[in-house]
Amino acid sequence: MKTLFLATFLTVALAASLTAQSDALRAAAERYVQHPVQQKMIDDALSPDTVVAQLRATAPQLTDEQVQVAATIVVEEMVKIRPALEVAVIEAVASTFTLDEIEALETFYNSPPGASAMSKIQPFMVSAMGSMAGPLQAAQSRIGQRMAEELMAR
Repeated sequence: MKTLFLATFLTVALAASLTAQSDALRAAAERYVQHPVQQKMIDDALSPDTVVAQLRATAPQLTDEQVQVAATIVVEEMVKIRPALEVAVIEAVASTFTLDEIEALETFYNSPPGASAMSKIQPFMVSAMGSMAGPLQAAQSRIGQRMAEELMAR
């Protein structure tokens, strides 16, 4: 009986400890996503200027008018799903990082070099992806063609 009581007590204590850790991790993940640096990164990613730059880099055949129309559509639709995007990011952060790692990221973002580096992520990605747009599209076309040929042959 004493062993059963001890086992039950330890199980309840462990469950309470895991719940507290899980709550702390979830709270840290929420703080991480709500951090001004992360919010600015999301704002920048969803901004008309960013979408226009991405469209120009990946679809150079579009006219200026077509780019503007497409950018407006993309921004309007992405803004609608932003809350769901943030929830998905919170879940991904909580399931990917430890509490210590999230806190280290927050410390980094709160430092001048961290905030500066993060402010450059979006232009960096636009630049990197823009320079690769042609080769990526060509590779996608070749991949699709090869897959169709290979899969049809089987």
